[in-house]
Order: sequence, then structure tokens, then C-alpha cells
Amino acid sequence: MFTKTAKNRSTMLIVLSALFLILFTHGRSEAQAPPNSTFCANDFQPCNFEGTREVIYGANGIFVRKVIKGGSVCLPATFGIDDPVPNVLKKCYVADVKPAAVTTQPTADPGRVKLSITVKNNSGMSIYARLVNRKLYSDPMNKADMVQAVGAQIQELQSGQAAQLGDKILDRPKEDLEFWIQQAGAYLKPIFKAQLPMTGDQLVLCYEITGTHFVPYIKPCVASDLTYESKYISLNNEAAFQSSMSLTYYPTDGSGPKKASTASTTAGSKTKLYLPLDADTRKQMVLTVDVDVSNRNLLTKNITEREFTSACYKVWGDAVYPKINPCSIDATARTIKFWNNSGYVASMSVTYFDKDGGGKDVSRSVTTNKLTVTQTESIEVPIGTSATPVKVSIYNNYTGNLISETPVKADFTGELCYKAEGASFAPTASTCDGTVGDTSGNTRQIRFQNDAGFDAQLIVTYFEDQTINGVKVPMPKTLTTGMINGLGGKFRLVTIPKKTAAGMPITIGIQGNATVKNDIFATTLPANFAASPQPCFKVWGTFLDPQGGKCDQ
Repeated sequence: MFTKTAKNRSTMLIVLSALFLILFTHGRSEAQAPPNSTFCANDFQPCNFEGTREVIYGANGIFVRKVIKGGSVCLPATFGIDDPVPNVLKKCYVADVKPAAVTTQPTADPGRVKLSITVKNNSGMSIYARLVNRKLYSDPMNKADMVQAVGAQIQELQSGQAAQLGDKILDRPKEDLEFWIQQAGAYLKPIFKAQLPMTGDQLVLCYEITGTHFVPYIKPCVASDLTYESKYISLNNEAAFQSSMSLTYYPTDGSGPKKASTASTTAGSKTKLYLPLDADTRKQMVLTVDVDVSNRNLLTKNITEREFTSACYKVWGDAVYPKINPCSIDATARTIKFWNNSGYVASMSVTYFDKDGGGKDVSRSVTTNKLTVTQTESIEVPIGTSATPVKVSIYNNYTGNLISETPVKADFTGELCYKAEGASFAPTASTCDGTVGDTSGNTRQIRFQNDAGFDAQLIVTYFEDQTINGVKVPMPKTLTTGMINGLGGKFRLVTIPKKTAAGMPITIGIQGNATVKNDIFATTLPANFAASPQPCFKVWGTFLDPQGGKCDQ
């Protein structure tokens, strides 16, 4: 048996042998340095130098390299890796500077670039990722272009796959490449295009694709990555039909015209129409949006290159009454909203005025789409240079007849709202809060409500002073609520100016529709009637016994 002292001696010999073996191994690893390099520091020691140098780290012929500025500590974390050679003493070396004959050239040639693009497909679709030689660009929808483009690199990625394009030195002025991500299969269209930046001598880019065929999303893999997306116009399909967008343009080679198109978009889809690389933006470009199922045109307009940085359109409605609008309205703009609360198709036209070079009024009109029941649409009204009132006109599109025409102060602000109501044979219109007449300025109101079993309307006639040949003459003006449906307890507020022609009475009349007598009630109010309490009139009874009078009867 060993004594305690003998055991301690034996343990010490084992430890010393292990330390000797480690030191011997270290000594062997230090003997072989990477070629064309100079020792800088041992493990966990600072490796200091001036400027930017390539640092080599490792041992036993296993090395990693990284370009570092101003030096750093010699350890795995500096290189962003785990220990490349565990249990072995490692060293840092600095790569020798190239001979003077080579370094006489600039270290960064702006005409050349090392390119590497990683694409990660985390979407629910198959895609093509490709680099395209822009000088050989012909047609973005031409499949042959994918194969014939000299220098093109193409990679098809299924959902969940990733790939790397580039990873080579490019002669930038000659190659002039563009990076594409395209949907595969029936949706062969670019969902992302990036013109590669013209600065820098090294591009390491990474993009991730998520979403679906209908709403794809492309974003940099990390927040620090830069995107260089090409110019485009957006189309959002919020309709119950397929639609497509196209551009007719003249190419820079002098031929043309040519047409670039998006693929069809279904309900809930979003797409982009990129500005073609061969488009001569100095010449006329025409944008069109069509309904695919009926080949109906929704939009045709001349556009400029500027619109490819901000323009966005949305299609909505149904195939019978398809509609198109800008995607959004400036939140600070003044607007007029139209709400179709009727039983017929209706629209609103807004006319505002500017001054021409000679100081004369020039009218400009904007019209909504044809709206079916419950649909709404807003029109942005620019601020004109004329004091002439804005004119709001509402139409019954079944008959083509004008329902109402309301003046609005030229300098109105905020949002105004108008609605169409009633049936096609008895259309009516008012503001969205049930007001008829111009509500701007100092006004008074007269209330009319229908408590009857038939349709009825209130007719108000008042007088305003107008100067004719230097003489003030009271001229009559008439406002009507239009036929208001019965049995619903509906009402209208008729708005007239606070100041009307002095001494001229205001005439009130109530008429029924399909009643035994059409003229149900009539009375007058004095020109200076008080606005409060508000005068109120109503109808009640049946079409065989129509009654009308004041609300307190």
C-alpha cells in the first residue's frame, strides 16, 4: 500500500507531466506562422497597430481572418467565433503589407466592387432571386431575359430556403447590375427590384422575404442593412375583381413605344409597377389601370418620373361599378365627403375656381366614382385663387339628373360631408347631418320632419338683395328638402342666411307624394324671424288624410 506522502508525490508527478505536455504542444503550434504575416500577440493579449489591417488568429494551421482598425484583444470573441483550436495556445498575426509595386494603386477602386447578396425566403411562395445586367435589359416579363442576360445569376428558392448571389469582384461601370426578387409560377413579376449602389468597394447585402403571393414583404435581414429599391408605382386591389396596371413609354434606344405591365391582382393583393430601366423619362409616359374580367379602363393618365416615388392607387367596388382612387389623402388637406345613403347609384361633382393670367375665373372640377348604396368617397379640394364659392353637385346616375347643387365658401376648411337619399323616382340630398343649403357664414335654420305614412318635402322661398344696374332688388331663392321617406321619423334642416331682404316674408310650403292632395300646408315667416327657438314644421297622417303644420300642433 502507498503511504499518504507517496500518494501526494504521485499526484504531483502526474500534474507536472500534463503541464509539460501542454507546454510542449504549445511550443509546436507556435513554430508554424501563417505565410506573409508578422506575429502580433499571444492569446488574451492586445494586438496593437495603426490603421486598418487584416489580422490572422489561430494555431496548428487553423486560422481565421478579419479586417480590424486600430488593433484589438487577441481572443475568439474579437473574430465573432468559438475557439477554433480548443486547449491550444493561439496567436494573432498581422498580414504583411503588399509590395510597393502593388500598393501604388488606390486601395479602393470605385470602379470595382466585391458583391455578396444573401436572400432568405421565409414567405409562403416560391421565388426567383437574380442579378440582371441592366445594359442587356429588354422586358421584365420576358422569361428568356432571365437566361440570356450575360452575367446574370439566377436562383429559385422554395419556401424556407436561402441562397447567396454574387460573391465575386464586379467591374461596376461595365456590369451595371440590378438585383431582382420575382414570384415564380403564375405570378412571374418583380416584387422587389434594387439598383445596386454606385459607391463603396464592398457590398454585403441580405434580404428576407415574408408574406404571401398576394401581399409580399421584403426587408433587410438586419436594421443596419441598406435597401436601394428602384422607383415604382403601387396598386392595391381592394375590389371584388381582378385588375392590372401598365405603362406605355419610349425606350432610350429610340424605338417604341413599349409597354410594361404588372400581373393581374386579385382582391386583397398589392403589386408594384417599376420604372423600366430603358424608359426615356423625358418623353411621354402613360399609366393605365384596367378591370381584367371586362377589359374596362379605370384610369388613363400621363405621368412623370416623379410619380414613381410616391404614387399609389387603389381599386375597389364591384365589377359592375368598379372604382379607383389614390391610396390616401393628405391628412392636412381640406376635403368634401360624399355618402350614398339612397336606393340608386349616385355621384358628387365638386367645382372650384382659380384666376387665369387675365384675372378671370377658371373652373376646375373633380368627380367621385359612381357609388352604390352605403359607399363613401372623399375628394381633396385644392385651395383656389378665386373668391367664387365652391359648387357641390349631386347626381342620380340612374337617370343622369342633377339632385342638388350647393354653394360652399371658397375658403372653407376641414371636411364637409354630403349624402344622397330617397328612391330613384324621388331622390334627395343634404349634408350628412341632414342640412340643406349653405351652412357657411351667419345662418338660420328651419326644421322639417316626416311623421306621416307617405313621402313629403318642405319648400322654403326667401329673398336676397341683389344690385342690378345700381339698384337693390329683392330676388327670390328657393330651397327644398326633397321628398323625405315617411314612417321613419326622418327630418331635414333647411339653412338660409341670417340676413334676408328686409320686409320680404319667407314662404313655407309642404307637399306630399301620391297623396289625395299634393299641397298639404302653407304659411309664412317674417324676414327677421328668430333662430331660437328654431321654427319647426311636420307632416302626419296617411296618403288618404295627409296633415301638415307646426311641430307643436
